[in-house]
Amino acid sequence: MLKSRLTKLKELRPTLDKARHILKSLSYRIYSTCITITIAALVTGDIDKALAVGVVDFSVKLFTYYIHERIWFYIPFGLQRPRKIHVDIDWEPTDTSFKQIAFIQSETGGVRKRVKIVADKHNQLHVAYLSSYNSKTKERYNDIITGTKQEIEEQLKIKL
Repeated sequence: MLKSRLTKLKELRPTLDKARHILKSLSYRIYSTCITITIAALVTGDIDKALAVGVVDFSVKLFTYYIHERIWFYIPFGLQRPRKIHVDIDWEPTDTSFKQIAFIQSETGGVRKRVKIVADKHNQLHVAYLSSYNSKTKERYNDIITGTKQEIEEQLKIKL
C-alpha cells in the first residue's frame, strides 16, 4: 500500500525522453530544409544545386539542432517546477494501517515547517511526511521519508 503511493508520487515527476528531442529535431529539419531548397532554387535558378544544398543542410543541421535541444534540456531558465500532488496520502490513518506517533510544527521568519510521523501497527515501518511553506517567496517543499524509527530520528535529528 505504501509502496504504491510512493510509486504514484514518482510517476507525477515530468520526464522528457530523448526520442522526443529526436522527433522534434527531425520534423523541424524537414520543415527548414524545404524552405532552404526553395530559397536556393530561387537564388540559383537550378533545382539540382538547390537539392544538393538541401541534403547537406538537412544532414548537418539535424545533428546540430539535436545537440542544441539536449543542451537546453539542462537549462532551467523559464521552466516552472512541478508541484507534488499528495491526493492519495492518508493524512488520517486508520487503526488498520498506520497510527500517528508525532506531529511537529514550527514557524520562524515566515517559514512554516511541519512533520507528521506515522508508524505501522507493528511499529516497524515509520513514515515522515515533511512540508514547508515560505510565505515571503511562496515556495513550497514536500517530501516523504520512510525507514525504521532510528533511521527517521537520524535523518530528521529528532527523538521520537
